[in-house]
Amino acid sequence: MKSINKTLALIAIASSSAAFAATDFDTLDVDGSGTISQAEASVDAKLMSMFS
Repeated sequence: MKSINKTLALIAIASSSAAFAATDFDTLDVDGSGTISQAEASVDAKLMSMFS
């Protein structure tokens, strides 16, 4: 039973990672300006950490 739970957890993690990986520049550049503003980056914590 534990191995089934571990397998299901790994599948859930992998599928959620794939969803986040699908976010590309065009998706983040909501206004189509060719740049990602701080407001647009706010949807991604890792990206926000790049703003100082």
